[in-house]
Amino acid sequence: MMHRPTGSAAAALLLTAAFFAPAAHAGGVTLELVPSVPMVEPGGSVDVDVVISGLGDLAAPALRTYDLVLAYDPAVFTFTGEAIGPFLGDDMAMVPESVVTVMTGAGDVNVLQVSLFDPPTLIAQQPGTFTLFTASFDATGAGDGAFTLSLNADLGDELADPLTLDEIIDTVVSAGTPLDIPVLGPWGLGLLISLLLGFGLTRLRRARR
Repeated sequence: MMHRPTGSAAAALLLTAAFFAPAAHAGGVTLELVPSVPMVEPGGSVDVDVVISGLGDLAAPALRTYDLVLAYDPAVFTFTGEAIGPFLGDDMAMVPESVVTVMTGAGDVNVLQVSLFDPPTLIAQQPGTFTLFTASFDATGAGDGAFTLSLNADLGDELADPLTLDEIIDTVVSAGTPLDIPVLGPWGLGLLISLLLGFGLTRLRRARR
C-alpha cells in the first residue's frame, strides 16, 4: 500500500531538495579585454588579457569551452604570442586536461580551448572571474590601436550548454610617445635652428630698448 506524505512531510522534503539543489545563477557573463598599459612607445610591447567574469565562483556555472577571435590593428601592432590560463586545465600536462587550438590571421588571433575535466572538478577550480588567455604584441607602428573580441561559437558551461553573454568590453592602446616629434632632415633641422636664432635675436633687441 502506498502512503502519501503528509503536508508537513512534503514541506520538509521540499526544503531538503531546495537546500541541496545548486544555486540558480542570475544573469550572464562578461568578456573584457584588459591591456597591461594604455600607451606603449614604438618598439615596446603590450599584453592584452582576455578576462571572463560573471561565473559561479567555485559553483555552477563554470566555463568548459570558448572559441574567441581577438582582432587588432596590424598597422600598429604585431602579434608575438599567447599564454593560456590554467582554469580550464593544462593542455601541456602529461595527461592533457584540455585541448587548445591557436590560429593567426592578418590582424586577428583565434583561440579555442575545451576542458577535459568532469563537471565537479571543473566547477571546483574556477573562480567567478579569471583570465582565459593573454595575447602579447609589439608596437611596430604609431597611432591608436583598437583591440576587439568576438565569438566564433557560443561559450559552453560545465555541461557544454550555451552560456548567456551579456557584454564584450573592447579596448584601445596608443602606440607612440606622449609628444610625437617628427624626425627632421638636414633642411628641416637648419630651418628650425634659423627660426630659434631669429626668435632669440628678436627677444634680445626688445630687451635692449
